[in-house]
Amino acid sequence: MNLNDSKTVHDAITSWTENVNTQNFTVCAMQSGRKRKNFNPFATVNWLAYQGAPPHGMTGQIMMQGWWSGTNCADLNFPKFLHLPRSYNATPTVLISANHSATAHGNSVPQWNHDMD
Repeated sequence: MNLNDSKTVHDAITSWTENVNTQNFTVCAMQSGRKRKNFNPFATVNWLAYQGAPPHGMTGQIMMQGWWSGTNCADLNFPKFLHLPRSYNATPTVLISANHSATAHGNSVPQWNHDMD
């Protein structure tokens, strides 16, 4: 998420998708923990759509249980497949996304990856 302003300090931004189908989708964004209008009406959300894993790509899912607020982390090992080694030759790009359920309560889930080396 980019607010197109490198000088202004801003609240954390959370973005998610809704109504994803074969033709289009809705992208939503909000300042985390805020229920007020965004101070900057211009923002850019980067997105990637794919169907199936690309060559040498892996996908997976993990349930983050027993947690409501604060930070919860989980270490994941890349699974071993017959045609792929257990690790990559270089640090791969990893994209994450939470399964967001729109409940009209204005809740948001910030997410990030770190220590990717």
